[in-house]
Amino acid sequence: MIGGCLLAYLTLKEMTKLKGGSVKFWIMFYVHRYIRLTGALAGVVLIYGSLLKFMPYSNKNYWYGEHESCHKNWWHNLLYINNYKENSTCLGHTWYLAVEMQLFLITPVFLAFMYWKPLIGNILTGIAVIATTLVRIYPFEQKVDDPTYDDFKNVYIKPWYRFGPYGIGLLLGSILYNCKDKQFKGTVTRVLMVIGWIVSLVTFYLVVLEYDPDPTGLTRSEYVAYQSLFRSAWATALAFVVFATAKGYGGIIGSFLSWDAFAPMAKMTYSTYLWHFCVLDYVNAMISYRVYLSQAYMSFLCISNVIVAMGVGLAAVLLFEAPTMHLEKLLFGFLGLARLPKVNKYKVE
Repeated sequence: MIGGCLLAYLTLKEMTKLKGGSVKFWIMFYVHRYIRLTGALAGVVLIYGSLLKFMPYSNKNYWYGEHESCHKNWWHNLLYINNYKENSTCLGHTWYLAVEMQLFLITPVFLAFMYWKPLIGNILTGIAVIATTLVRIYPFEQKVDDPTYDDFKNVYIKPWYRFGPYGIGLLLGSILYNCKDKQFKGTVTRVLMVIGWIVSLVTFYLVVLEYDPDPTGLTRSEYVAYQSLFRSAWATALAFVVFATAKGYGGIIGSFLSWDAFAPMAKMTYSTYLWHFCVLDYVNAMISYRVYLSQAYMSFLCISNVIVAMGVGLAAVLLFEAPTMHLEKLLFGFLGLARLPKVNKYKVE
């Protein structure tokens, strides 16, 4: 949802500057995205496919299978088709990158309508969101009757079942851009914001805490309805929180989400996402003793893993992500497609 929102907002802003864009703009739209994501991803695939097999482990080697897959099928990830390849277990969590890239390929269709005909663009996006939400009914109806049905392979990692939250993000980005200079004030607005916050918080609670993960504890209709609606419901509630915060009705939650300390950490999130499973696998592989689970132990383990993963993510930013972004600027500058990055000269006294 957040990715779709940022993409729509920033692209519409750029299209306004260029009065709708051009062929060059849309070519760069795709090329920049590929380079931006692939530089850091290629670094992870390289390490997994070569050096990772030399990592020490205790009772179980958690990454050998991924090493073999990355060594043989590395191109699946770099072409973002790994969510269609059943034998591709290289960096299994990067199915999300493949799905987002595939959704990204069709995004200009919606953005073009949102720019030239905002109402029509929003309606078309809304129809697509509803359609991809309703189409989820069939596979989960089938799963109820067939316990062997693999919903991860057939539903979870397929883009046509994932457009709902992404499309809601596009709608939010379009609304935020078209309302960026509008002020929402008055009693009616405050009442609507209060209602929106109540509905959103209740939605978060119902989606996360009220759901019974055991399908046998639900009726057929309840199970199918939840699996079909919960992602779009969560994304809609989150979209309201973002909108309310952007318009000054975020309250304590909005102040926390707008905390300046999140800005530098946000620059590390992509690399942290790519590397965090390596951290988890290493921690699990080195355990050579019996573990007794408790809330305190799991809390400490989660917090420490997040901190270490962020540290590894920072190193990955410096080694792979930032150099790739700088090389992209140099390449586009030499090709005359953009300005060369500014060189700062310092005098030594």
